Amino acid sequence: MSVGSSSGSGGAASAGMCSAAIGTDGGGSIRLPGGAHGLVGMKPTHGIVSRHGMDHNSHSEISPLTRTVADTALMLDAMATYIPEDDMSWPEVRPRYLKNIDTDISGWRIGVPRTFVESAPNEPEVVHAYEQFLRDLESIGCELVDIDLRGMAEARMANFIVLNAETYQRHASTLKSRWHEYGPITRVYLLQGAFLSAEDMLNAATVGRSVRTYLSMLFRDENLKAIATPTSPFITAERSRRPGEHARGINACYTAPTNITGNPSVSIPAGMSDSTGLPIGMMLTGDQHEDLALLQLAHTYEAATEWHTLHPDI
Repeated sequence: MSVGSSSGSGGAASAGMCSAAIGTDGGGSIRLPGGAHGLVGMKPTHGIVSRHGMDHNSHSEISPLTRTVADTALMLDAMATYIPEDDMSWPEVRPRYLKNIDTDISGWRIGVPRTFVESAPNEPEVVHAYEQFLRDLESIGCELVDIDLRGMAEARMANFIVLNAETYQRHASTLKSRWHEYGPITRVYLLQGAFLSAEDMLNAATVGRSVRTYLSMLFRDENLKAIATPTSPFITAERSRRPGEHARGINACYTAPTNITGNPSVSIPAGMSDSTGLPIGMMLTGDQHEDLALLQLAHTYEAATEWHTLHPDI
C-alpha cells in the first residue's frame, strides 16, 4: 500500500505495468508514492508544467513518477512548456533536462535542517536512512551545511487550507446537485472547504508568500543547491493514516510546505526497511526554477547507490 492520491500511478510504475506515470502533487501526492514505491517522484517548480486543460490550481503540480532520474528528466522535457493561455505558466525557456543531466556536483552545498527533521515523529528506520543519505551525499562530493529551517509547520497547514478551499470550489455545484454520487469520505473531505472564510484563505496565502521569500533568502545567503530531508516520517500507509496525525497532514510534513511555496522537490529511493521490506524515500528541495540542478544532484546520487535497483519481494 501507499499513501497519496497518485498511489495508483506509483503502483503501476513500480510493478512495471508502465515505464512512467504522471499524477498531481498538491501536498506530496507524487513524492509520497514515489518514496513508498522505490520510485523517483518530482514536483517541479510551480508553472514549469502547465495545468491548462485540467484546472486552475494555484499550487498543485502535474508531476512525473518514474524508475530513474534520467526517465524523470525525459518526462519533464516532454511536459514542461509555456502555454500562453495559462496565466500561471512560466513564460521563460526551459533547459534541456536530460541532455544536461550529467555535471560535476563537487562542492555543492546541501542544507541539513536537523532541528526541523527531529521535530517530526520519524520512525527509527527513517532516521537511519536519513543519516545514511547524508553520508552518501558527502561521499559524492557535497558539502553538508546545518541550517535552521523555519515556518514549515505553518506552511504545511496553510497549504491544506488553500488546497481544501480550491477543491471545494471546483466541486461546489455538483456536490449540491449530485450529492449521492460522491463517496462518504470524499464528501467529508470536500465539505471542509465550505467552512473556510476569505480571511482563512488570505492568511494562508500570506504564509505561503512569506515562507517562499524566506526560502529564497536561505538558498541565497547559504549558497545552497538543495535542502535534504526524508520524504515521509513513516514507512507504511497504515502508519501514515493514523487518524489523529493524518487529519493534520503529519505524513506530509516534509512535502506539503513546498507546494504552497512552489519550490521544486524530488523524492528518490534511498533505503529499504528491514522490518517491512518496503522502500524508503529521501527528498531534495531546490530554489525556484532550479529543477535542473535537483535532477543533476539526484542523478549523481543514484549512480553512486543501488537503492533504485531494489524492489520489495512479492
